Amino acid sequence: MFLPILRFPNFHIYSSKTFSNGPVYSIEESFSLLPSYKI
Repeated sequence: MFLPILRFPNFHIYSSKTFSNGPVYSIEESFSLLPSYKI
């Protein structure tokens, strides 16, 4: 579910409004590390 959302550059804003905590950043970093996500 996060994969399609991460694809958008506005994920930062969208996730920030939903979580507003900061756990999303951890998820984003994890995906960023994955070579498969790097497109």
